Amino acid sequence: MIHGVRYVRQDVSYISKEHSCPICNTSLTVVKVSKVINSNSEEAKTIPPIIPKTVIGNRGLKFRNYTAVGNIKWIWKEFACPNCCRRFTVEQMKKMEASPKECWEEIVASFDESPEQTKKEVLEIEPSGSTETNPRKSLKLALWIGIPAVIMVSILIAVVILTAPKFVDTNGADNFALIEITQEDILKSGNNYRSSMESGQRFGFHTNTIGTRLRDCDYDTISKSFSGLHGVLILQATKVSSNSLTLNINSSVESGNAEIIILIDGEYYCSVHVNQNQSITLQDISNKEVIVKLAGEDAKIKIDISRTY
Repeated sequence: MIHGVRYVRQDVSYISKEHSCPICNTSLTVVKVSKVINSNSEEAKTIPPIIPKTVIGNRGLKFRNYTAVGNIKWIWKEFACPNCCRRFTVEQMKKMEASPKECWEEIVASFDESPEQTKKEVLEIEPSGSTETNPRKSLKLALWIGIPAVIMVSILIAVVILTAPKFVDTNGADNFALIEITQEDILKSGNNYRSSMESGQRFGFHTNTIGTRLRDCDYDTISKSFSGLHGVLILQATKVSSNSLTLNINSSVESGNAEIIILIDGEYYCSVHVNQNQSITLQDISNKEVIVKLAGEDAKIKIDISRTY
């Protein structure tokens, strides 16, 4: 019958370090072992004092020592070799590591297991080194892998930016007409663009009839800002049973070229003046899909769209 469990006080800082097997030079793991020892036996006298228990009471922090009485299950840590299956106590490893390597074979031979030692039970195998060392290794490994990966991604992004086709605004700063992107490109393209910076807000309700494909564009009010916009995107999409729809479109272009167009059921309806505020009322649009598209050539633009129906 076991009357209690106690832990042997050991050199934690020493156990936490890496150690190699003196026989085969394999990295040792730490194993937690136990042995039942009667408190009145001679062997119990050789065990170091047990770890005191920390008690927090009304008078502050105290350390309470417990006397081990009866059949006590003692638990401590040893080193084990996963290759040659030898086990070494902390004291044995300290003795070997303090001796010249040429004496290790003789010292290991003196560590023949006694009958008492064969009764030790392996409770748990821990990774090589302490729980402090392994997270540090993991952190170092993550840094060794992560930092080069971040650098490579940054280089690739820089290469993409530097090698991207450069747009030359040949029609001047005050002329916002598109040069490279045609009306056919705008009609055929969905969201196919790039920008160096983008921000936006959406307010209001969905019409609930536009479908999932354009649901992110189905809002009563949409505000967008772009820098370096190049390509075509869908700004707003509407499909209602009402017979009329009014779109208020206000845009401000600081640089580059831009064009805003309105499509009804996929067909070109009209272009909207850029760099000004314009209100357009559409008739006979019941159950028709109305889409507002924006095309830009290196455009820095801010655009606000609101709808009423």
